[in-house]
Amino acid sequence: MMDGGCNVDTRCVATGVPTKRQRTWESRLSILFYWGMVVFVVLTFRRHGISNDELVQHTYGDMLWRYYASGLTDTSLFSYRNLYLYGGAFDLPVVALLKLVPSVSIWDLRHLLSGLVGVVGLVGTGRLATYLYGPRMGLLAIVLLALCGMWSGAMFTHTKDIPFATAMIWGVYTLTRIVPCLPQVPLSLGLGFGLSTGLALGLRVGGGLLVCYAALVILVCGVSCSGLWRDRVLFWFRSARSLFPGMCLAFALMAFFWPWSVQEFDHVPLAIKAFSNFSFEIDTIVAGTVYQVDDVPRTYLPIYLLVKMAEPVLLGLVCGVLVFAIRWHTLVQVRQSILWVPVVVQEEAMSLQQERQKR
Repeated sequence: MMDGGCNVDTRCVATGVPTKRQRTWESRLSILFYWGMVVFVVLTFRRHGISNDELVQHTYGDMLWRYYASGLTDTSLFSYRNLYLYGGAFDLPVVALLKLVPSVSIWDLRHLLSGLVGVVGLVGTGRLATYLYGPRMGLLAIVLLALCGMWSGAMFTHTKDIPFATAMIWGVYTLTRIVPCLPQVPLSLGLGFGLSTGLALGLRVGGGLLVCYAALVILVCGVSCSGLWRDRVLFWFRSARSLFPGMCLAFALMAFFWPWSVQEFDHVPLAIKAFSNFSFEIDTIVAGTVYQVDDVPRTYLPIYLLVKMAEPVLLGLVCGVLVFAIRWHTLVQVRQSILWVPVVVQEEAMSLQQERQKR
């Protein structure tokens, strides 16, 4: 709970997971749904082909394995295409498992693990929605996400995007739980946030957004404090200090899964710059006209989302806008709105990233 007149909520101990006595039919159905998705993954992971970048990703993971197996002397991974700009937090564990069970198909193993990671992403989504609005919203959130082909279909072959999205949603969830605890964050929560951030950074540099979200949350919570500026500065210092162990864990995971990032001081900024200017020579079709993927019209992204998103999701978005328009004066309150800061900034960041990539 925040001190210095900064109380945001009293749910610092809440986890978003009801105890056995507190479980409702919604929470029980959510658990059943998770296991149903696990069964779905196990039954269908062999039915998916290889995506266009899986081969290079697996090759990079094998190079990362050789880098450590050679005692850091085999540095071929640092010059392999542009893969050095990414981390191998998914590819390296796959290669390690293949060393243990070499008879298993590479692609089947990748698709199985990626599908299971997708289920973990569903659990994170349910936890976040349950924490913010209760088990009924948690159940609704996971059902709607599972209905989206961009998740339930892509989670087998998009072996970089789905693990990254899973790490990000868990990072947003743990950060949302951290908000009411500031400035004294429990070590378990801080390490959980660091784990999510480190795994996200171990996949791509965009995971650093979680660090920015945490800084923004601490800043907003500190500004909302009543009292002197000295109290606010002390609040910021205590908050940063309590998150320091988690940030150390995040840095260690980033360095391990993405060793290029710590070879030079400017490598992370260089990766950020590279990602903001990626150009792909891939064609796409919009209304019968062929465009380069980085030169599509501005209407492409909203049309793409309308086509790809499930109808219940679109209906929910419309209803959400209407509810906000009618009840905005009761929804926008400092006490509850701060809890939404990680969710809102994550949504805006992903929207801007998608639009930049589609232009």
